[in-house]
Amino acid sequence: MVKILIIFYMHIYMSYPRIWINNKMKIILLTNHRVGTFVIRLLCKRNKNYKKITNQKELKNNYNIDEYQIYLFTRNPYYRFLSTFLLFLYEKPTSTLLGNPQHQNLMPNIKKKYFNKKRNCNNITNFNYCLDQFDKYFDFFYENRLECNDGHWLSQTHNIIYDADILSKTTFIKFEELNKEENIKIINKLFNINTLPKRHCTTYKFNKKLYLQPKLIKIVNKYYSDDLNILNYTKL
Repeated sequence: MVKILIIFYMHIYMSYPRIWINNKMKIILLTNHRVGTFVIRLLCKRNKNYKKITNQKELKNNYNIDEYQIYLFTRNPYYRFLSTFLLFLYEKPTSTLLGNPQHQNLMPNIKKKYFNKKRNCNNITNFNYCLDQFDKYFDFFYENRLECNDGHWLSQTHNIIYDADILSKTTFIKFEELNKEENIKIINKLFNINTLPKRHCTTYKFNKKLYLQPKLIKIVNKYYSDDLNILNYTKL
């Protein structure tokens, strides 16, 4: 039954982050889930020169990327995964966001019951419990549903999203360094403003340092090592 579900979902679902093209300025703006996409989408929609496309296949089939300047906003992989995981916990188990049902279907009923009971992690004990249960099934979920996996879980540099050819031509802009002079100049070039508007607020609040637990660090080091290396973030 599990194999049938895998095949079924692989053929119907993949949540790609959008790509924005500005032909007038010869700019390609790549995006990734949980990396300021709400703000970027808002700014691009306001600027009529930006056109939205679906994925890298459409990009490479229809545009000569050598003629464009390519930019990608990035986020520290540890905090990006933390943000995604907390969103996962605060969604209803039946929500299709983040591949929720697929992950749920891997768990035995007793684990599913207690995992869901503690999903809203208002303290670090519940958080660690849920992270531990999640991790037991994430390996199978990630590896066997890669083609249908929600892009929130994939690394920012995964070749399903952006291949090495695209990334080699890309200028990376770290969200943690938006106040640097060179990044302010890029933001001004992209959107004709000096600072990005306040990011979309989540409905859950958390202490980043408190929730940066050893288990979470281990998961990120395993699944997002390419992001740490390619995007030049310090490995914990």
